[in-house]
Amino acid sequence: MDIRFSCEWCGQHLAATDQHRGFVINCPACGQTTSVPAAFGITSASPVAANSADDGPLLTCPICWLQFAIGDIMHIASHDSLRGDPVLGEDAPQRFHATRFNNLGQAMDGMGLPCSDLACSHCRRKLPPGFLDAPHHIISLVGDQSAGKSYYLSVLAKVLPASLYTHFKVVMQDADPCNNSINGSLGHVFAI
Repeated sequence: MDIRFSCEWCGQHLAATDQHRGFVINCPACGQTTSVPAAFGITSASPVAANSADDGPLLTCPICWLQFAIGDIMHIASHDSLRGDPVLGEDAPQRFHATRFNNLGQAMDGMGLPCSDLACSHCRRKLPPGFLDAPHHIISLVGDQSAGKSYYLSVLAKVLPASLYTHFKVVMQDADPCNNSINGSLGHVFAI
């Protein structure tokens, strides 16, 4: 049985196996030492409660491919002075679990600005716009070197949008053009 708990320092949601109950570990997010709870059950030291299986379906990050519950999603601070992330470095805007919201339901950062950008709770990279608006489908191509994976993807990226519109009246577009630039990403994220 897995134990779900949060880092005492940064609030990162963590999991460990039963055999690690009571161990002291280094948090992979902030590097601080934290204890794996010795008692059964879910514990949380952060303002956001740890998630259980009742929180609905798990989301899959399109960047690191790890799954997380919607309650674990992080927001990216909008104010320029809120910088420094234990995973992404001191120049990156802070990531945080929202505890304050404005009248429009937008998360508020530490300086009171609304935040519209979301981040994965594992890799802390920015999630594409509209990430929570539609279901996601990740397709993985596996093959040996020179098997034609890159060629297949380049042809697919050219042909698929026209085929989807012709046969299903569905428009395919780049969900995050800035991060999918030549120098900005490991892969492409499309919205259908």
